[in-house]
Amino acid sequence: MVQPSRDLLALGVANLVAGLFHGTPVGAGYSGTSANDAAGAQSRLAGLTAAAVVLVLVLAFLGWIERIPEPSLAAIVIHAVSKSLRFSVFRNYFRWRRDRLVAVAAVVAVMVLGVLNGLLAAIALTIALLLRSLARPRLSILGRVGEHDFVNMARFPAATAVPGMLVVRPEEPLFFANAEPLLAQVRQRVLAAPSAKIVVLSLEESPDLDSTSLEALGELCTWLAARGVGLRLARLKDSARDALGRSNLRHLPVDALHYASVDDAVRKQRVTP
Repeated sequence: MVQPSRDLLALGVANLVAGLFHGTPVGAGYSGTSANDAAGAQSRLAGLTAAAVVLVLVLAFLGWIERIPEPSLAAIVIHAVSKSLRFSVFRNYFRWRRDRLVAVAAVVAVMVLGVLNGLLAAIALTIALLLRSLARPRLSILGRVGEHDFVNMARFPAATAVPGMLVVRPEEPLFFANAEPLLAQVRQRVLAAPSAKIVVLSLEESPDLDSTSLEALGELCTWLAARGVGLRLARLKDSARDALGRSNLRHLPVDALHYASVDDAVRKQRVTP
């Protein structure tokens, strides 16, 4: 059975022992891992063997080791790491068209800033790109295909709109950075479809709702109610449903929250044009 924290436990114990004997901090080195892999190591015995060899060399040849020039040591490390340098690992990122910028930025950042700072910079860039993607919401208009399925009408031309209803689905989780612009798109769709008397909002992509999302939904309910349009929320996750239940929004009754599917929300009291 794999225990992910076992290596960290071993490093912690090794650092405690090194501290007791005034030794240098112990860490996992990529160069050591590369050299181990290049030597054909396939078990934990390889690490024990390497440790024994290093101990013998330190005890027997410490005076000679001290005289090795640092450039020579650097060349050994570079040679060990170079065996893991394969540009082919980036091929999939460009074929999938995913995370290309992050991969290239991580390589450049590590080369310029060092391993630790470079990885931190790459993580910060990943988070920034994620927030940028989530803050630019996409709203899909859903139509019926078959008896029970609802799909994006832009991708499935055969899907048909439900008379008297507007069925929409945000393609990103609803949260503080995108709640207001996304629900503003819902308002625009309602204005563009004056015959719609019911709006079904599928929130299957939102595992939870923050305070900004709840406030924005409350404003949408009030705006729709002023125009005689009802709102039904479909496919709510438990956390989101609980949050809406506690919010007690004026124009959103509790029974508008308990639709397990879009089809359920549409079929209840079908609106006739």
